[in-house]
Amino acid sequence: MKGFYPKDRYPCFQDFRALIAYTSKIGDKTLYKYLVNKDEVRELSYKQFSDNVINLATAIYALGLKNKKIALVAESCPEWLQVYIATICASAVIVPIDKELMPDQIVSFANVSECEAVFITPACKKKLGAQLDCLQAKHVIDIDQNAFIPYDGSYETIAEEKNLNIYALIAYGAHLLSIGYMGIYNITYN
Repeated sequence: MKGFYPKDRYPCFQDFRALIAYTSKIGDKTLYKYLVNKDEVRELSYKQFSDNVINLATAIYALGLKNKKIALVAESCPEWLQVYIATICASAVIVPIDKELMPDQIVSFANVSECEAVFITPACKKKLGAQLDCLQAKHVIDIDQNAFIPYDGSYETIAEEKNLNIYALIAYGAHLLSIGYMGIYNITYN
């Protein structure tokens, strides 16, 4: 029978966490290549993608954002997908906002939606300009592809910081998992 794919040949996943755990088994095979600057191409493996999503989801959960709304204002980039899936894995609600909207509309959508956190790229931050200060979110998380800098603050105070970087959160999630924190693994879905 043409087009028939038996269930035993392809795995079925009960949630995103199971799918992400499966992708990590694929390992160092390239998931996708992307352009960072005009002349710089980077690769992201399945394992790196999986680790980033799990670590980011762990950090989102640890920040107390379970069942909270998280806005995502960004161009198409690998981090966009990582934030989207990590938010779902952390049992939070993702609110993707079109980057092409006017600055006051972006801020209004985030505020009316009562978003507790906003993931945003530098280009979108620049577009918002002074409107950025009108965001009522507890956290504004920068998605800067060129900021692969380790978090230099204290993990004990990260939850109180308004301005964060996505890679600081990924490092925070990795730190939590390394000390045995099992936050997102304790979530049950109905």
